[in-house]
Amino acid sequence: MRIRYSFEPEILGTAGAVKKLEAELRGGPFLVVYGDNYLEMDLSGFIEASAARDCIGTIAVFEKADVKGSGILKMGRGDEVVRFKEKPAPGEIFSHWVSAGLFYFRPAIFEYIPSGYSDFGLDVIPRLLHDGGRLFARRFKGGVWAIDDLNLLNELNVHLLKGTP
Repeated sequence: MRIRYSFEPEILGTAGAVKKLEAELRGGPFLVVYGDNYLEMDLSGFIEASAARDCIGTIAVFEKADVKGSGILKMGRGDEVVRFKEKPAPGEIFSHWVSAGLFYFRPAIFEYIPSGYSDFGLDVIPRLLHDGGRLFARRFKGGVWAIDDLNLLNELNVHLLKGTP
């Protein structure tokens, strides 16, 4: 695996960071994985199912009881995403399906990402859905562990040391 880092003198947001790499990513589908989550899932199955869809992208999703601080979505026929809300307020919760921070995108996504700062959940996905772009969800049952701070990372380490799925 090759890893290439992209330095951001100014924070670009989740989508702005991807837009900065547009020239490198335009050659075909690519994955976006949020670095503050640990996912227990089969990536090859996610990629294969996503590649078979006629859409701009796919979001890996899982069910979660407490959705505050998460991006939630509503799915229609065939798990097509019909509504998305990033970090809903208590009165805005319409679903317990949550983005896992893993996306499969085709290069057409770049039409929805402006230059400069932008966020997939706050800016790009709502714009894509508003403009009629097709996005699907891929449900999975594996674990998703937020590792936003040292306490959460320690909880994940305990989980991994126990060897439980």
